[in-house]
Amino acid sequence: MKAKKWLKGLKKNLKTISFSEKQNVVGFYEELINDKIENGEDEEVVIANLGNPIDVAEKISSENSDKKEKQQKSAIKSLPIWAKCILYFFIITVGIPLFISWIAVVVSFGAVSISGFAITVAGIIYTIASIIVAVLGIVEAKLAVIGSAIALTGVGLILISIFYYITKSMVCVTKKLVEKLLKGGNKQ
Repeated sequence: MKAKKWLKGLKKNLKTISFSEKQNVVGFYEELINDKIENGEDEEVVIANLGNPIDVAEKISSENSDKKEKQQKSAIKSLPIWAKCILYFFIITVGIPLFISWIAVVVSFGAVSISGFAITVAGIIYTIASIIVAVLGIVEAKLAVIGSAIALTGVGLILISIFYYITKSMVCVTKKLVEKLLKGGNKQ
């Protein structure tokens, strides 16, 4: 492999670092390669000793993310005590109640979905009972009674499907939000 191709592969795979850092890294390796070639080493041997540019890029990206994580941790630690107090006060007074409210909304949508199931079951039972009453002739059954029973079943099925998907979506959003917060919290 030629040096230009190796450097191009390195640059292509340095994805998690800034443009200027990427330029510095590529410049460093370009200078390193040129120095070794000037000292009489074969270009292909130098490139082979450096290894796969993808592996080198992953290692550099990993080291860079660790470095950024440490910088973020030190940034929080370096905050003055009054700023930390304000931050924690905000989290306690606003963040936690908002999160609890969100969970309550998710639970309430789940409850409506369950009640939709109950309405559906009631509608089915009401439909069966109306048909039995009409067949046995115990009470004069009208089409309106059977129609309302079927409508009740339909409303229940609609409630189940709508609120099931709303609840499922809200749970997914909550899960992603919590994962993002925890991931962000681990970085700090």
